[in-house]
This record gives sequence, structure tokens and C-alpha cells, in this order.
Amino acid sequence: MKYLHHKIFQAWLFFALLGANFSVFSATAETQPLSSTLEPSSYITQISLSLIFILLIIFAAAWLLKRFGRINGLAGSQMKVLGVMSLGQRERVVLMEVGQKQLLIGVTASRVSLLHELEERVEVEETQPVGNAFAKRLQEALNRKESS
Repeated sequence: MKYLHHKIFQAWLFFALLGANFSVFSATAETQPLSSTLEPSSYITQISLSLIFILLIIFAAAWLLKRFGRINGLAGSQMKVLGVMSLGQRERVVLMEVGQKQLLIGVTASRVSLLHELEERVEVEETQPVGNAFAKRLQEALNRKESS
């Protein structure tokens, strides 16, 4: 997946540089006749605009990769994290459901290991994620503000 992101970024960068080069060549060919002396003030604007354009494309590509970079595989809907318990600064125990099996997994900074495969299913009550609870409270506060 990292390879795919790298290739997408390279493609964006290639097309951005290609477009910037064509615009620079066309602008210099149309507006300036060939002269024996080139003054920096005549092309510094084109260079700075090209640089700004390239930086904007890089930031846009980074934002797109951050926003849409998660490509879910086929197992995305079959895998669920049912619960997480922290045991230390970097150690956790995770209860996962994969298909019809429930697994207890240990996660450390350097290793992920299967601790136990549960024979009996553990019923976990569905709770709202913290982000949804915050969003609901914010919406309630905004509704109260509008009604008063």
C-alpha cells in the first residue's frame, strides 16, 4: 500500500512539473524576444509562481493521501476491534472479531502476538465512539442556541 501511495505521489508531481514547464516555456516564448542580456527581474515572477504552484500541488497531494489514503481490503468489513485494554505505556491487549472467531491479541512496541482464541464468544455492548458523542453534544448545544 505504501508503494501505491508513492506511485500516486510521483504521478502528481510529474504532471505538476510537466505543466509548470510548459507554462514557463510558452510564457517566455510569447512575451520576451531573445535578447543578449537577461535580467533577473524579468523571470523572477515566473520562477516564484512556478514554485508556489508546485508547493500547492505537493500539499494537495499530501492532503489527498492523508484523507483518502486508507484503501480497505476485503477483510475490512470482516474484522472488528471489540475492545482495547492498556497494560502499560506501549502495551495493549486487543479483543478482535475476525469472521466468527474472537481473538485476544497482545500488542507491544515491537511485536503483535496471538494470546488466545476464545471458544465462547464474549458479548460486548456497542458503545458510541468518543467522536460521535462529542458531535452529538455539539449539535445539541447548537440546537439549544438556535431555539433561544
